Amino acid sequence: MCHYVLEVVDDPAATLREIARTLRPGGQVSVATVNRAGAVLSRAVAGHPVEALALLEDRDPAPGRAKPARRRFTPRT
Repeated sequence: MCHYVLEVVDDPAATLREIARTLRPGGQVSVATVNRAGAVLSRAVAGHPVEALALLEDRDPAPGRAKPARRRFTPRT
C-alpha cells in the first residue's frame, strides 16, 4: 500500500519506481494521493477562499508554516 505518501516524498517518480522494483512478479500496489482539485474544493467549502486560491495557483496556502506544504497532483503530474 502506498497511500498518502507521494505528496510528501522528495521524488514521487523515484518512489514509484522503487515500489515497482520491489514487487513480486504479478504483484499489485494500491496508490492513493491528494489531488489539487480536491484540496481547492475542501478549502473553499470550509470558508477559506484565500487558501483555496493559493492551492489553485499551485502556491503554498500557508507560506509561514514550519512544515513544507504537501505536494498536490493534477492529471498531468
